[in-house]
Amino acid sequence: MRYLKTYKIFESESRIVDLEDNVQDILLELEDEGFQIEMSRISKDVEDDTLKRRTKRTDVFLEVRVLRPWGSEDRVIPNTPTPPSGKYPGNIFIWREIKDVIIRLTEWYYSQSIYEPIDKNPNAYRWEKAESPLRFYDGGIEFGVGWCKEEDFTIGDLISLTHLRMEIKL
Repeated sequence: MRYLKTYKIFESESRIVDLEDNVQDILLELEDEGFQIEMSRISKDVEDDTLKRRTKRTDVFLEVRVLRPWGSEDRVIPNTPTPPSGKYPGNIFIWREIKDVIIRLTEWYYSQSIYEPIDKNPNAYRWEKAESPLRFYDGGIEFGVGWCKEEDFTIGDLISLTHLRMEIKL
């Protein structure tokens, strides 16, 4: 019995490593365009509070951060409004620059994942949204929950970001 549990853990670890490798491969295009990609595993304790019982579990997420490298030079971004200084600060990028790759990553994740997207009901309870297996943040503010295909990404192409952080449930 002990052998089976160890094997199951090993199998799960292998699946996580494969998922991390695939995410890295998909985001390689952004690295080629000069973006910095950082990935790390995080664990979150989650309480499942139902009427019958209260349980705790730990979910493991892959935290992916997309940002411009530290010390990047100010730049002109084609087909965008010109800021007062004439150039955008080096740490800022526009959603349009990364959108296609992020959508591809999202669609791939749900095609390969055991998880389903959450209901995109705006009236969903806070704890229902907290169950989303894929979440998007900018500067610590969550701006995307339940997105699973291209039509869901309704934010404007000219939204500026300092860094994009995604939490991907493993």
